[in-house]
Parts: sequence; structure tokens; C-alpha cells
Amino acid sequence: MKTSILLGAAVAVLGTAAASALAQAQSTTSYIETSKLVGVKVKSSQGEEVGVVKDVVLDRNTGCMAYTVLSTGGTAGQITGEAKLVAVPWGVYTESSDPSFLTVRVDRERI
Repeated sequence: MKTSILLGAAVAVLGTAAASALAQAQSTTSYIETSKLVGVKVKSSQGEEVGVVKDVVLDRNTGCMAYTVLSTGGTAGQITGEAKLVAVPWGVYTESSDPSFLTVRVDRERI
């Protein structure tokens, strides 16, 4: 009986360690800190500069990201003082291997 209690405790500890390792692996691959999004440039899939992330808005009911707030404006891909704020749904973004900017799947004019 003592052996089965020790074995059960060992399995519980290993299970906790595995769950912790899994959570860490998931957090590095599928989660992003909102503080790291604010200030990041946004480009179209054609490479045109669209704007800069000014804020992130969460859905109060789900806690999930609803959209980003972009400051856009200017011409020829340059952000100028004629900027306006627009809401861009998180689902419009595509993954990028370069963390210095985000890419959207829609044309610059649509944003």
C-alpha cells in the first residue's frame, strides 16, 4: 500500500511537471503579449506600410482580442500627421517570422 501511495504521488508530480512544460511550450508558440503589439508597424501583404498599432481591444465577455487600433494616414506608405484611427480585427492579420512588424491580408486602401 505504501508503494502505491508513493507511485501515485510520483505520477501526480510528473503530471504537473508535464502540464507546466506544455503550458510553457504553448505560451511561446501561440500567445503574444499585448504590450509588445503597441507601437509595432503594420504592413500589407504587398509590403506597403499601413499604420502603427496604437491599442489593443479585448472582448469583455470572452477575454479574447477583438481588434487592434491602428493609426493610419499619409501617402506612399509614409505615416504622416494626417493620421486617423481605425479598428482592425485580429483575424485579418497573418503570421510573420519577423517580429518587427505585423502583416494584414487586405489591401492598404481597405484599411
